[in-house]
Amino acid sequence: MNFRLPKIGCELNNTDFNDYPDSAKLPFLDNLLNNQPLKLDCINHWLLDNRDNFHSALEDPESYQCKKWHEDNSKYCFSCNCPTRKDECVLKETYIRLEEYVQIVRNEDIYIKLLEQYHKIQNSQIDVFKWLTDNKQYFREKHIYSSEIQIRISIAPFYYYEIMILDKTEFPNLWKFKDVYRKHYYSEEYENYTKN
Repeated sequence: MNFRLPKIGCELNNTDFNDYPDSAKLPFLDNLLNNQPLKLDCINHWLLDNRDNFHSALEDPESYQCKKWHEDNSKYCFSCNCPTRKDECVLKETYIRLEEYVQIVRNEDIYIKLLEQYHKIQNSQIDVFKWLTDNKQYFREKHIYSSEIQIRISIAPFYYYEIMILDKTEFPNLWKFKDVYRKHYYSEEYENYTKN
């Protein structure tokens, strides 16, 4: 039986945590429990509050992969494969995933420029297809696909936190870009174009 933890949002809700297994009680997440999408200022505040804890967790000799990520700023930190993850591992993954999200949404100006480019060429199918190819990296940003991040706590039973991250009202240009890109990218015309 899967045990699903509450979604994480910005404010502490009135959920009774006494029913949760000990492995699900992570104090550094207490101030995020809610069923609302996170606002950017809330994420930034949480990252600032947990920066020292994150860096301390990186010093754990068992966390070589995350330490390497932190040193070279690569895009992905492999999560541990322990049956039940240590609090430090959950903290590291939560911190890294939220930090990645912040980097993406800080690029709101990029989405404005991309939409401006699109509006100039929208009547030329070939130019739109070139625009799609040139800007595929922005569409493929992992957090654009989902409105949540799942942080695994244990494998058996499968426990995880679900962090709701995307608030469509906060980043309208990101969503417009996503909609425009998706409309053309999944079109029959673009599929035929890429086959040639």
